[in-house]
Amino acid sequence: SMALVDVLVALHAVDPQAVGLGDFGRPEGFLARQVRRWVSQWDQARPGVPADVVTTAALSQLAEALADTVPATQRHTIVHGDYRIDNCLFDAADPGRIRAVLDWELSTLGDPLADLGLLLVYWHQADEHPMWRAAQYLPSPTRLPGFLRRDEVAHAYAAGSGLNLDRLPWYVAFGAFKLGVVLAGILARVQAGMVPPSMAAGLEGSLAPLVALGHHVLAEGLDR
Repeated sequence: SMALVDVLVALHAVDPQAVGLGDFGRPEGFLARQVRRWVSQWDQARPGVPADVVTTAALSQLAEALADTVPATQRHTIVHGDYRIDNCLFDAADPGRIRAVLDWELSTLGDPLADLGLLLVYWHQADEHPMWRAAQYLPSPTRLPGFLRRDEVAHAYAAGSGLNLDRLPWYVAFGAFKLGVVLAGILARVQAGMVPPSMAAGLEGSLAPLVALGHHVLAEGLDR
C-alpha cells in the first residue's frame, strides 16, 4: 500500500519541464476537457452497450454534475491516467518496492488528484458500503488483510504531496464515471466483434453501479 502511495507521490513531484516533458500535454483546463472527453467516449460506445434508459439518464446527469463543479487545480503534474496495483511491477524479493509502472497510454500533464481519485475507485476494502461493493466488478487484492483502507491511502498521499483533499469526492466521482465509460467501451467493442468476448468476462451490468457510485460520492462524500 505505502509503495503505491509513495510512487504516486514521487511521480507527481517530477517537474515535467526538467525531464523534457514540458509539452507533454495542455494542463490548463485539463479537468473540464477530461469530462468532455469521456462524455464523447460514451457517445461512441453507447450504440453497442446494453444500457437502459435510467442508466443512460443517470450517466448524463453525473457528467453534467461533474462539469458544473470542476475543482480548481492546485498543481499541474505528470498524470498517469490509470494508476493502480495491476499496472505496477513489484520486486519479488522485496514486495514493498515497486520496480516499474506500466501502461502509460493515458498519461499527460494535468491535475494529479485525477490519479488518486481513480486509484480509490479501484481500491477495495473488507468492510464496504453496499454502494461501493456493487460497483467493484474488477478484482483487487487490496481487500485482503494488511492493505491500507481508502481513507488511509488518501491521508498518506496528502501527507506526501502536500495537496489539499477537500474536493477529493469530486475526483473519485469522476474516476467512477471514467471507469464506467471505459468498461462500457470494452463491452461495445466485444459487441462489434473488435475484441474477443473474454475481454468482457464479468463486466456485464458494470456501468449502472459505477454511475450510481459517482452520484453517491458526490452527494455523501467518501466516509459512507
